[in-house]
Amino acid sequence: MLFVTKMYKDIGVWLTNELATECNTRKRKKIKDTKIINPFFRSMSDSVKHGDVYWGNILLSCAKGSFPRNFFLSNDILMYGKTTKRKEFILSSDSARAADQCILIFKKYNQLYSEKDRKRNKMRENVISSMEYTWQSIRSKTKRFQLIYDYVMNKYRDDPRELKYRIYDILCLGIEYKSINNTMITFENKKIMNIEGIMIEDGTVSLIRDTKPVSTYKKKTLFNKGYVVKWGKMKEKMRKNAFITSVV
Repeated sequence: MLFVTKMYKDIGVWLTNELATECNTRKRKKIKDTKIINPFFRSMSDSVKHGDVYWGNILLSCAKGSFPRNFFLSNDILMYGKTTKRKEFILSSDSARAADQCILIFKKYNQLYSEKDRKRNKMRENVISSMEYTWQSIRSKTKRFQLIYDYVMNKYRDDPRELKYRIYDILCLGIEYKSINNTMITFENKKIMNIEGIMIEDGTVSLIRDTKPVSTYKKKTLFNKGYVVKWGKMKEKMRKNAFITSVV
């Protein structure tokens, strides 16, 4: 009798365990099936996870319906932002290309970066900073004008404001129209240290070539009328585009 009772008890425990195992298996399978609601993002995740686990996990979260801040999916189109300023991104049908698109978009709008991204960015910054940085290498007129402005405001900081602006205008014009060439500019540590080729006397600023004044700035006289007009237009353009807010 005791043997039969024990046998039934053992069978009951076994059945209970089997039912529990089957129930848990079905439950896990159901959860696994329902987690992935955007299968294409799962494919994207698989295409990048071996190269960068961080982005693989981000895209896997998207596959499960959890997108980075302000992003969502609508009719297979990646959307960003609120209704009034919403942006739409149509992704490539190729999972690898689409993954690259998403990564670039998430970087741009949410500033998301993996550890590998940060290391690459740091290396790029180091390479750029180690490159030779000379006056000749600066192609942007806006950047050049700003450097000249900084130089004038620093070197002539104790002079009257009106005189500083006269000097600034003459230097910009002299450099723009080649009266002051690159050999006359001392440029170190990403700033102008000295500019040769001008003479200042009794409030008059002159450009010098072979020790002879070739053009003067007193009151409103700059080179000749044509140069005055060109420089005026150039400064007006900078004001409109907010290139250099301090240009007068």
